[in-house]
This record gives sequence, structure tokens and C-alpha cells, in this order.
Amino acid sequence: MSNAFAVAGVTAALQRLLRERLAAADAATSALPANFVVSAEAPDRITQDNGAASRLNLFLYEVAPNTGWATQGQPIRDFNGERVSNPPLALDLFYLLSAYGVADLDAEILLGHAMQVFHEHPGLSRENLNALLDPTENESAAGSPKNFRKQAVLLAGQVETVKVAPVYKRPDDMSKIWSSLQSHYRASVVYQVSVVLIESRRAARTPLPVLTRGVNDRGPAVQPVLLAPLPTLLAALPPGRQPAVNAGGKLKLFGHHLRGTGLKVTFTHARLDLQLTMQGTTGNNPPLVVRAPDPADADAGERTQIPPDADACVVVDLSQAVGNLAAGWYSVALSLRPDGDSQTRTTNSIAVALAPQFVTSGTGAPVVTSLGAGKYRVKLNCAPPLQVGQPVTLLLGQNELLPPQPLATAAPTVSFEGALPGAGDYLARLRVDGVDSLFIQRPATGPPVFDATQLIHVT
Repeated sequence: MSNAFAVAGVTAALQRLLRERLAAADAATSALPANFVVSAEAPDRITQDNGAASRLNLFLYEVAPNTGWATQGQPIRDFNGERVSNPPLALDLFYLLSAYGVADLDAEILLGHAMQVFHEHPGLSRENLNALLDPTENESAAGSPKNFRKQAVLLAGQVETVKVAPVYKRPDDMSKIWSSLQSHYRASVVYQVSVVLIESRRAARTPLPVLTRGVNDRGPAVQPVLLAPLPTLLAALPPGRQPAVNAGGKLKLFGHHLRGTGLKVTFTHARLDLQLTMQGTTGNNPPLVVRAPDPADADAGERTQIPPDADACVVVDLSQAVGNLAAGWYSVALSLRPDGDSQTRTTNSIAVALAPQFVTSGTGAPVVTSLGAGKYRVKLNCAPPLQVGQPVTLLLGQNELLPPQPLATAAPTVSFEGALPGAGDYLARLRVDGVDSLFIQRPATGPPVFDATQLIHVT
């Protein structure tokens, strides 16, 4: 199994291959430049000062994803975000092979021999990689640290052979490469190395094989409708055609295949580590009531919001869970064992907003204090209580007031400070986690109006 050392392992293997083959050619002909060097540096770091030796330089200048392996092992995660496969990271490496000569013809001699080496070795087999990255050799012979080679030699175990092929660039393309490197041009050739697989060691789930398809292997059950045969939620309607439901209100969940036993509803807060499960459909005042959608039980505006495919309505009485909720956005799902089914099923999740509330008169009414210079402090009692980390603001008319400091503990009371134009009655909106308190009344007939009970008087 190859790992993240594979990229550097390819560079080290190619560098040693060139060094050994050119040394053999020099031993046979004694015609190569004296004391030549095979390096793997960035071109802008190479200087040919007096006394410098001729050299070949192999520089990795581009890394690109391999398109042939792009869809292997997909998908990586399931709908719950759990890892179900570990597809390898497949890469193509592009190298710039350059020659630097001290004397005339030195660069041409080195470049010609290097191109012949890669022409005769168009790929790095497992045997080549095991020999070039042998971790048992000393560092002077191998040219790289032993601990590095212990990791890089795992590249030899990848399922696909590493191939080396020239990529002939036009003069203008080669000029762009050297211009981006901010170095003087040298005779050079581009080589593509493909494919390098970096495999993950993260644990993944591997499902068991399917042994039977349905009861007695009779195959899947089909139905002459387009609706899914499983419990499904289609819509959540707060009372009064409001965009959110108050803590203590009744939320209607519409869907199909929602009749059965063991019905539970689960609220999961979008930001807080808060989850609430409610169950129970029997008794004088059950928290959950399952009934058929009844257009006659809804006003004219609400009737248009009932999905036509809904055959059941679950009414959730949130008044029985006020102490366990916080304002904000929730995902809501039902779980039940449908009639005629032997398994417990969980529906899809839909979004529901729970609105904050505050008292505007009588006991617990807002306390407004003038701080001078047009600034005021407003102290509110909120329900449900605010939780640590929840963003909260108070809007009076179009003016926004903020808490003087973040909440340190969960509390039902919070103070806000800010500037106001002057005395008067202001329509108040308490905004918690992006959800506003309900400040608009939506009558069955006529246009919507502002709720007169949501006014705060400032003197």
C-alpha cells in the first residue's frame, strides 16, 4: 500500500536511475562530462559558478489528478457522512529534465543520455522500485535517507505500474514554464509519470453481501404509484401560517406511510448539541396525535400548504417539551414501525424553526433604562432560555441592540444595549440563532398586520 511518501519516492527513484545509468555509460565510454551531478532541485536554486560541475536536474513542476482513477471507489461517504470506501488519491507527476553544461556540448551529452535512459525504461516495475528504493542500502549508495526509503518503497506495492513518458512541448509552452520558474532557460524535456496512487489508511465500512432479494428471494416489491413505499415527511406547518413555531405551540407534520406503532419524533438542533425525542400517542393529552389531513380543520391559507400526497398528519404538542428546547433551527424526523412492516423505519429530515418569545407587559415585562446620550438598556425575559454560544440581538423598529457581553451560562434573562432615536413605542423582534420572534399576525381573511402585543415602550 503506497502512502504520502510516494511522490518523493518517484523523484528519488528516477534520480537514482539516471545517476546509475549515466555512471555506467561514463565507465564504458569515458566521454561524459567529468564529475557530473544528477540533482532534483528547483532551477532557480542552481548556479553555474566557476568550478561548478555539469549536471542533470530533475524538477517536479506540476502535479495533476489522474482522470482514469477519478471515479474509483465513489462514493466516499454515505448520507450520514460515514466513510464507506477509501479510494486512492491518483496523481500524474510532470517533471522538467534539464541539462547544465560547464563546457561546450556537456549539456547535450547529458541530456541525450538521460533521454535514452527513460526511453529504455518507460516504466518503473515493482522490481525496479524495490531496487532503487532498497531500505537496506546505506545512504551514500542510495542517495537518500534510510528511514525515508522504508516508507517510499511501499510505492512498489501499488496495483498499477508507474509509467514514464515524454511530453513534447511547443517552444512557447516551454518558454512559459521557464518564465514561471524565474530562471535562465536550459535545454530541457518534460516527462509525465503516471499513475502514483496514495492510499488512505482510514477505517471504512464494508457491507455484507446480499443473500436474498425480499422474502423467499422473490425480488423487490413494486407498487403502481410514484410515491416511495417508506415513511416520508413532506412538510411541517407551524400554526397560524407563521414561518416558525413557538415553544408550547403545536406543529403539524404532513407525510405518507406514517401510520404504525412506536411513533417517535426527534428534534435535532442545527448548531447546539441538543436533541429531543418525544413519543406517546395514547392518553387524554398525548404529545403526538396521528390523524388524516383535514382541510376543514385548516384556514384558507393553510389548506394550500398541505401537500397533495400527504395521507397522514402528526400533530406534535411542544408544550410538553418546553424545558428541553432552545430557539433556532431544527431538523425533524419521525421513526415508527409502519403497519404491515417488521422493521422500524426513520423518515427523511425536514427543517423547522423554533421562535423565541418574550413578555411585553405585566410580570416579567421588559425593563428599559436610559444610559444617556441616546443610549438605552433593555432587559428581557426570554423563553425558551438562551443557551451559551447562541447569537442573539434585539431589534426595536429598525434599530439593533446587542448584549454588552456574550452569555457565560444559559439564562432566561438577557440585557441589550444600543442607541435609539428617542422615546416611543417600538415593534420588538428578538432574534436568536437567526430566528425572529413572531411579530406579524396573519388573519384568515385580509392582509397581515403587525402584532400590537409585541411593542416595547421607551420613555
